[in-house]
Amino acid sequence: MTPPSRRDRTLTILGTVLLFAWSVPAIPSTAAVSAAAALDDFFIVSSVDLMQKRLVLKRPSEVTVLVRVTEKTSYRSEQNRPLQLGDLRAGDTVFIRLGTGTESDLAKSVRRGPMTVEELRRRYFRAGNPAR
Repeated sequence: MTPPSRRDRTLTILGTVLLFAWSVPAIPSTAAVSAAAALDDFFIVSSVDLMQKRLVLKRPSEVTVLVRVTEKTSYRSEQNRPLQLGDLRAGDTVFIRLGTGTESDLAKSVRRGPMTVEELRRRYFRAGNPAR
């Protein structure tokens, strides 16, 4: 029997987290937090290219995304402290607000922080039922 691949382990972990989040009682959320969740996307940092000012990111679905940053991109920590592009490392989890239209690959803001059960519920579940 062959050992499970990294992708299989990742999907198993993600599935377990989602199942757990679904079984937790509804957590009240504010409109501001819900609005913020609608504006940014969750990613795992794969690599940081300081010279080209780019981030290679992975969505939880394992889809890779290349994102540009500029001097206008804002960076914040989990505690809402300022960060710089060089503070990000492979494996960090981030919430990124992307541009629209022709700038859909441009990061407007980057917030480093974990995907919590509360955040999962706000983003993907409504009143205990899957939203998407």
